[in-house]
Amino acid sequence: MQRMPRRAAELTKLATIGMLATRISYMNEIAGLADSLGVDVEHVRQGMGADSRIGYEYLYPGCGFGGPNFSRDLMRLANVQEASGRHSALLEQVLDINEQVKETLFRKLWTHFHGRLEGRTLAIWGAAFKPGSARIDHAPVLTLLKALWAQGVRVRLHDPAATAALRAEVGDHPLLELFDTDPYAACEGADALMLVTEWKHYWNPDWARLAGQLREGLLLDGRNIYDPSHVASWGISYRGIGRRADPAQTSSR
Repeated sequence: MQRMPRRAAELTKLATIGMLATRISYMNEIAGLADSLGVDVEHVRQGMGADSRIGYEYLYPGCGFGGPNFSRDLMRLANVQEASGRHSALLEQVLDINEQVKETLFRKLWTHFHGRLEGRTLAIWGAAFKPGSARIDHAPVLTLLKALWAQGVRVRLHDPAATAALRAEVGDHPLLELFDTDPYAACEGADALMLVTEWKHYWNPDWARLAGQLREGLLLDGRNIYDPSHVASWGISYRGIGRRADPAQTSSR
């Protein structure tokens, strides 16, 4: 507990949010570079985090952050900067990177299928902006759905808590089917699976069942919660954030 003037405390809160967001966006930039260089970003993350000056907190790349409070406080910090006559190029870049990162999984899907997405079916696990929440404010899934539907992709989405909020946001879209009980039901007839929110019951799936369900054998991991080699050993191509593996590169079962 520290005592300080009220205005200093308010700025401290906003500055802390800005620092955390900067770490996340920086790691997402490094993950993009790792993709380009064919490097597993997990090795880079482990090496960076081992440096006591850096540490591991908020050093995880992903498909973008959202939420009502985090996003609101970032925008408030930006507004305070502008109101004080100071333009923050850094904060602007942090926000821009985050919005771009929300499309990363879509771009990986596009690349995998060489742009031929119309008529395909995609399963999505997770819509909430974070596990344990029913909120979808500024969540990556909203950006992803717009991009997918623009290409004529049918989406079968599972989330244990946020389907009501998602339906309220997007309505009864003809290319969307929602599930809130069995996550595997969303994978029936799907070409690929995209993990967007890392709910705990997604962490250890039945790989044999998934391998039999996904018609094109593709998993896009937006939170890097799965081991690429393990996924590929089940005959499923893995695309994460700065990570990848293909079945041909691993021993078959």
